[in-house]
Amino acid sequence: MSVLEVSNYLLGKMDYLSRIKSDNSNKILKYIESFVWMINHAGNRRLSYVSDKDYELM
Repeated sequence: MSVLEVSNYLLGKMDYLSRIKSDNSNKILKYIESFVWMINHAGNRRLSYVSDKDYELM
């Protein structure tokens, strides 16, 4: 699954969750928004949780 496919899938889930009015759906929605933003803006930057050794192997 490509990054674009994952983004589109999560955006579809966001649409579904936005129709449900509950505290849990709002929390999940915020997590999904953050994740979609992160994968769309990551580019070629190394993620902070990836060690230098692992980054070189990628």
